[in-house]
Amino acid sequence: MSEVVVVGSTNWDIAMYLPSLPLPGETVAGGTLQSGLGGKGANQAVAAFRAGGATTCFISCIGDDDIANSVRQVFSELQMPIPEVRVIDGIGTGSACIFVNAEAENCIGIASGANACVLPAMIDEQAARISSAGAVLVQLEIPFETIERIAVICAENQTPFVLNPAPARDIPEALLPMIDILTPNEVELSQISGMPSGTIEEVTIAAQSLCNQGVGTVVTTLGSRGCLIVAKTSTEFIESFKVAAVDTTAAGDVFNGALVAELVRGEAISDAAKVACAAAAIAVTEKGAIASIPDRDAVLAFMSERL
Repeated sequence: MSEVVVVGSTNWDIAMYLPSLPLPGETVAGGTLQSGLGGKGANQAVAAFRAGGATTCFISCIGDDDIANSVRQVFSELQMPIPEVRVIDGIGTGSACIFVNAEAENCIGIASGANACVLPAMIDEQAARISSAGAVLVQLEIPFETIERIAVICAENQTPFVLNPAPARDIPEALLPMIDILTPNEVELSQISGMPSGTIEEVTIAAQSLCNQGVGTVVTTLGSRGCLIVAKTSTEFIESFKVAAVDTTAAGDVFNGALVAELVRGEAISDAAKVACAAAAIAVTEKGAIASIPDRDAVLAFMSERL
């Protein structure tokens, strides 16, 4: 099978689970602490890897600090090779501080660290690998000029380019026609399109506006409701699976990694989205990012019990 290439961030997450999210100036006691590998790039790469069926190449940067040793240890325990994750001297590994409340809602602060070193020159060195991939998945926690360079390489070689526009930011109109699949959540969709996205009808209209500007397909994640797949001439709603959520931190990343792995496997986008919704549903029932990511066998078993 073709290879999944994920280009993105690697962070070390420090998560605190609290009764409520602190307000400015407020201290909330009674929390528990958990730390581990994270970052949207790493989360999505591991999700694609655990989905199986295709080799996953992860292109990223880490620092030369003690945290980097912990990052490598986690990948080793996952038995996931990371030869394309580069060590940058004199800089720290990216990190994130996450607060999660009793309703599984979260707020996150990020220090980019070595993620800022995932630069276009690094992508040019990997151009052959990117151009021959079954699909390339990218997020917005690395420099934007790098994302633009990846998009150009993919467009020139007809390699499927999947962009998860998170954290939310504006996307230049010139980039939109190079995006084969865009995977925003509702907030990100609204920011990119400049249109409301509070209802399914509004999500449909906003997504169609992006398709009219050149995006191939927009897959909008809708949290516990599922996702909406919108192309120029079609719309399909995929219902999610009902679970008791504990931590939603990595849900979107798990969805994206599983979605792309299924597409590279040869599945139709609607079938891929069903598997991705199931994987994300499982993930929110566990604390942590990487620790919550299920393998494909667990996802298929979960689906068979509920369909």
